[in-house]
Amino acid sequence: MYKQEITMDIAIQPPSKHQAGQRLYPPVVVSLPPKNVVQDGTAEIFQGFLQHDNGDVVEDSGPYIAVPQPIYSSASNTTGCCSTDCQYVVFPDIVVGAPGRYTFTVRCYDPTNRSQSWTVLGSVQSRTITVAECRVQGDNRSETEERLLEDLKASGNFGL
Repeated sequence: MYKQEITMDIAIQPPSKHQAGQRLYPPVVVSLPPKNVVQDGTAEIFQGFLQHDNGDVVEDSGPYIAVPQPIYSSASNTTGCCSTDCQYVVFPDIVVGAPGRYTFTVRCYDPTNRSQSWTVLGSVQSRTITVAECRVQGDNRSETEERLLEDLKASGNFGL
């Protein structure tokens, strides 16, 4: 059965500047509006990977696999996509080991198409992350990002 494309958005961007060898914080968070989540009972696989600014995948990092989940928290009444029915895919364990410029790409795959390769149902890419050897000052997050991050933490289901 053919699945329709999934619309994904980066709800929380990674920091624009980061120290090598440290876990990215805030983590990359992808939102999936409820109307676009395929609901035929089969699972999709969300895979994230780091890319150098030249487009090459960073081989010694990832791939990162995550599962979409709703926020299970009484505190969450509205978030980035304005509904508790939204699902989120969170990548809390991204580590960039070497200085350079990177992006983080998330793809949604349909593993049930019975062919040699999985069908890509959607893809989204983060802003550029500049990684340095030394400690860097973090970015200021928007009020919406802060609220969503708090809701994700309170839910307890996202590894934060």
